[in-house]
Amino acid sequence: MTALLTFCACIDPRRINSATGHYPGCPDSIIPPDQLLPPWEVVTTEERVYAGKGARSERHPDGKPIFDVIQRANLVPGRAWSEARKAPAPDAPVATAGDSADDSAPSIVCVLDTETTGLTDPRVCEIALCVVDLSPSSPGELKIIARHAKLLNPGKAIEPSAVRVHGIRDEDVRDCPTLADVWEKLVAWVEKYATRPGHPPQIVAHNAAYDRRAISSSLPLLPGELPAWHWRCSVALAKRVTPGLPSYSLHDDPSRSKVGLATSLGLTKGESHRAMGDVLTTVSLLGALRARAGVWSAWRGEAVSWSGKAVAEASVQAGKPVQPAAEAATAPTKPAALPAPVSKQRKPARAIPQGPSPFDLLQETASEKRNAS
Repeated sequence: MTALLTFCACIDPRRINSATGHYPGCPDSIIPPDQLLPPWEVVTTEERVYAGKGARSERHPDGKPIFDVIQRANLVPGRAWSEARKAPAPDAPVATAGDSADDSAPSIVCVLDTETTGLTDPRVCEIALCVVDLSPSSPGELKIIARHAKLLNPGKAIEPSAVRVHGIRDEDVRDCPTLADVWEKLVAWVEKYATRPGHPPQIVAHNAAYDRRAISSSLPLLPGELPAWHWRCSVALAKRVTPGLPSYSLHDDPSRSKVGLATSLGLTKGESHRAMGDVLTTVSLLGALRARAGVWSAWRGEAVSWSGKAVAEASVQAGKPVQPAAEAATAPTKPAALPAPVSKQRKPARAIPQGPSPFDLLQETASEKRNAS
């Protein structure tokens, strides 16, 4: 694997970062080589790149165009691996909805997206969720179990820059409930459709850290009062399964002349920069990654909690709350029994002399003097 990565697509010297030896954002500098999926093969292609004009001639009065031939080495899924993926082994069990190769990794996930008031202290003004079953091997067979979207009053003005992106105005959400008003019902909805017995809900969001921060900022809750959701970021998943793409944004960025994942992978596009539209595009992305990398447990990566700390994937008993392993140390626990106190040895009491005390002797002496007189 390490040898393959030396043949990544970063060969054009005009684009290579001298500090890293790769293009900006090359997965070789982000993801450990042994974590890239699936097995890759190197396919070398040649590309003619315009380099300028040469000498003038009758045929080329403005100068003969000069082209440089650049060889590119692209990483593609291995042919043997792709052939093996087309059909299961003769004796292989057929996967059913909700099952995967690793029973500790439920294939039912909840894709979430938010639209916010802006980058400064973001508050949620729209939220969308879609519960999908990732068990089928073909993107066209992905089963959407349930979906829900709602406009929300963020409790503050929406920044003009945010309005230009998603088109949601203050007057559109003035009479809507806040996220805190609907949060209890929203959590119950996720528990109903996205929870598998013995496992917490699996939440996937594109740039999940931003959505976690926006939701936390919009709720009057302490970190320990948030539900025990296991979060994963679809940006990291896409970088792991499809390295070397020009951009890992969902949509194209004309200002930077970069195509997004929807174009690069031929995804089914929802309405850009609206919560449900981005959710459906992310669902299509998960289907494409599932078709390339196999069962969910093979490429799901590590889950994190609301605070961004890694959490264990251990199953839990149904009906009992899940305690994230990484945050167990911060949870209040019953103090351990204190050791029995060690009694201090007292110094032995000073022995009291036996016989008459000095006071008795003085009294006897005084009585003797009176008798003598």
